[in-house]
Amino acid sequence: MSDVIIRTARLEDAEGIGHVHVAAWQDSYRGIVPERLINAYTPTGRARRWSEILTAAQSGGGALVRVAEANGEILGFGCAGAQRDAHLAKIGYAGEVSALYLHSSARGRGLGRRLMRKLMADLLAQGHGSMALWVLKGNDRARAFYWAMGGMYLMDREDEERGVVLYDEAYGWSDLEAALAPSSDRASD
Repeated sequence: MSDVIIRTARLEDAEGIGHVHVAAWQDSYRGIVPERLINAYTPTGRARRWSEILTAAQSGGGALVRVAEANGEILGFGCAGAQRDAHLAKIGYAGEVSALYLHSSARGRGLGRRLMRKLMADLLAQGHGSMALWVLKGNDRARAFYWAMGGMYLMDREDEERGVVLYDEAYGWSDLEAALAPSSDRASD
């Protein structure tokens, strides 16, 4: 994946991000969430939502969005900013990775790790020395990835998405500087 670049997302990336988001949802969450929820997300709808997020990011409000791109094709993306969960912020997790998705064709080659480390560095540069994120309980691949990246289990919650109750787990990194140290990962590249 040496030909992949990670860069700040631009407004014109919204369509590609929308496609990756929906493909990753379908691949990652099928069997975990009801089909009607999986099918509720469309590339056009997600592109519209990411267009709003990117517009806010470009105007200085909102989170920073990064894309992983090779040969003009978006393979993955991530979004990071200030912690939105009041409880996690209160217990000391100032930053948040609110999205991290890869197309299935890009998995297993270290790209997720590169993108996650870039988001961590972005949060640190924004003055957030710690971070937490939420992951669906049944998404064992993602949970294992966050654990391998040094995340510690923090707590559970029930969340509602389009009338469906979902069960999430929070993973946290209390020291992003330490998390970015070369030997901090629990798994090798």
